[in-house]
Amino acid sequence: FAIAAIALHQVRQQLEKSITEDLFQRLSAISDAVDLKFQSRRTLLKTLSDSFESAPPGVPGQLQQYIEKFQSLRDLFDNVSVIDPDGNVVANLNGAVAFGSINVADREYFTESLRLSKGIISQPYKNRYSGLPQVTMTEPVWNKDGSLRYLLYGAINLKDQRFLDGLQGVKFGNTGYLFILNTRGIIIELPDKSRILQ
Repeated sequence: FAIAAIALHQVRQQLEKSITEDLFQRLSAISDAVDLKFQSRRTLLKTLSDSFESAPPGVPGQLQQYIEKFQSLRDLFDNVSVIDPDGNVVANLNGAVAFGSINVADREYFTESLRLSKGIISQPYKNRYSGLPQVTMTEPVWNKDGSLRYLLYGAINLKDQRFLDGLQGVKFGNTGYLFILNTRGIIIELPDKSRILQ
């Protein structure tokens, strides 16, 4: 009985260790997949910012026509906008906006991009116009003299199923589930979508 109990205990420990390692490997793979989703979006936005060197100057209408050529961006972003150095949205993939009607100069993603002089991934926030929880990626477009010409903005809706593309259904055991927090502890992904941004 003692030998059987010890053997059973060892088998149980090995099984728990094996399950733990398997779950950790799955979690690591999911983490890498999420990283890759962000990297691919950043690369696309960077490529777009490089192409903006040939974009027309801020002539009303021409910049809007230019950005509308990139409809394939809708596969990865909910919206892509072009912002001038004063924070005014001057072109928008989701449709033209009147100059000065949308200004994002007070948004953290805008001020941080200007302060760091580079593209960033924002903290999650609620879009003041649509009310949607979002993360924003930015990429600057520079003039030849090194001054900022435009800031490109790519918005990702955190409630959109395309964002994690199938990772929402990942289960851990019978009751476990996947959720994602940022470094400030804000919920970015959770099966209960009402808790996103909490």
